[in-house]
Amino acid sequence: MTAYILKEIYERIERGEEGILCTIIESKGSTPQKPGTRMFVFPNGNILGTIGGGIFEHRVIKRALALFNETEKTALYSEKFEAKNPDDAICGGEATVFMEYLTGKPHLIILGAGHVGKALAQIATFCGFKVTLWDDRLKFLPQTENSEIQIVCSSLDDAIHKRLPFLPPPFVVVVTRGHALDGEAIKLLENQNTAYLGVIGSTKKVTQLRQELVAQGISLSYLDSIYTPIGLSIKAETPSEIAISIMAEIIAIYRNAPINKLRLWHKETEINEVKRR
Repeated sequence: MTAYILKEIYERIERGEEGILCTIIESKGSTPQKPGTRMFVFPNGNILGTIGGGIFEHRVIKRALALFNETEKTALYSEKFEAKNPDDAICGGEATVFMEYLTGKPHLIILGAGHVGKALAQIATFCGFKVTLWDDRLKFLPQTENSEIQIVCSSLDDAIHKRLPFLPPPFVVVVTRGHALDGEAIKLLENQNTAYLGVIGSTKKVTQLRQELVAQGISLSYLDSIYTPIGLSIKAETPSEIAISIMAEIIAIYRNAPINKLRLWHKETEINEVKRR
């Protein structure tokens, strides 16, 4: 049973699902199940496997669901079963459950395979991200095989509406060959669910683009959610340095770091305008 559950969990995670793995690690006396018994709890409360059913399992599921919204992604849950408690239906004993949040690799979509885009794709794979790199110019896309980088060559509209996965919500970086195409990408992404959306460009360029998009009916709340200038302010100049600053910002978002303290952008340090092609 354990092998079946672990195999099923792995397959679910590879498909982008998430959940809390609950494992009984200690038991004494009369308990529902023995150490090593596992149950996987999904965000909607559904489960895979069982740790014995009954009120004990119900309480473990409730604690597991709370873990989804907590900063720490592991927890211990212990319970003693008293014979005098009719809900326990067990003649004494106690059990401890280790809970851990499991999910697949975070997914980064990069729109634009110029200097920054390609550098970011490589750095992201080193950081354990699954990467999808898009461009409508085949000659700019990497030709070497890399199982961690999925290549998509199509029109931008086709990519966003048909070929790029947005479940679970991916991190998205817009570094296309120019601001007109950046603007098109922003418009197409408005109703997509993303964990992060960053757009390259100096404050001046982005302000101009923002005004154009507002005039076209793009909502202010959506535009305010975009990270731009993109990346942390480390005085990056080269494409690789800018890619590192972008990846640092994405990691900060992914790890729930205090992003407002890290994004200390100043005009004199603002580069974000590089040769894109």
